[in-house]
Amino acid sequence: MVLIEHQSTINPNMAIRLLMYIARVYEKMLTGKSLNSGKRLAIPHPEFFVLYNGKAPYPDEEVLRLSDAFEKPEALGLEEKAAPSLELVVRVININEGRNTELVDKCRKLAEYSVFIAKVRTYEQELGDKEAAMKAAIKFCRDHDILSTFLEQHSTAKNRR
Repeated sequence: MVLIEHQSTINPNMAIRLLMYIARVYEKMLTGKSLNSGKRLAIPHPEFFVLYNGKAPYPDEEVLRLSDAFEKPEALGLEEKAAPSLELVVRVININEGRNTELVDKCRKLAEYSVFIAKVRTYEQELGDKEAAMKAAIKFCRDHDILSTFLEQHSTAKNRR
């Protein structure tokens, strides 16, 4: 099971958020099944990803860990443990244009999305107006067959021209 979240700002609490998401997913999957039976219930193996496309500089990939949020045992007057009893690892992948090209190129829609965001930012710098930048980026993408189906389905009538 893969849980993916998209972020334009890095949030150090992503591992906590994804822990809460996966707990809800497992809870729904196990509804009606007895957790008290002598039979082990199988649950899907989870993987967690955050796709980052913000403006702030960020490495191609970084790992966030749930254990980074834990209070340190020594702060509680306890001995430091070798490893926490609970861990969740989140791979944060930078999908900005020109980053992680090997991965992005494997998924056309992801590559096209990266181009779209880059165009919005370029036009925003050139035009100084976010709404005008968005319209210009949409026009560029339509003219170059980028995210065409998505833009046709989700653009407002005035942006379809």
